Amino acid sequence: MRSDQDRGVVEQLPRARRQARQGGAHASLYLIKPASCTAGPGEPITRPVGYAGKIAYEGELGIVIGRRCQAVTAAQASACIGGYTCVNDVTAADVLHENGDFAQWCRAKGFDTFVAWVR
Repeated sequence: MRSDQDRGVVEQLPRARRQARQGGAHASLYLIKPASCTAGPGEPITRPVGYAGKIAYEGELGIVIGRRCQAVTAAQASACIGGYTCVNDVTAADVLHENGDFAQWCRAKGFDTFVAWVR
């Protein structure tokens, strides 16, 4: 059973997508993760130093980009895919809402080892 805080994290993304559709392309939500946040198969996911809050996780389908691409059409995009993998997407849930005016998606999801992948 999800807590109210869990529901807030989960429900925020659909709301952001809806707002992006209403506001046009300039309002799109982009989530990025730095290269340092990856953990390979069998490597531990570590809690950020000094963070004692809730750690949330969810399974995702990871798309591995196999070659450099930019401004490709939807038809060309599949040629850029190098493969697929299962990903454990981790979030420092309390960091997500530190600023009540703007959700901190990149900060909350970008800590070292916060995306673990399977071979």
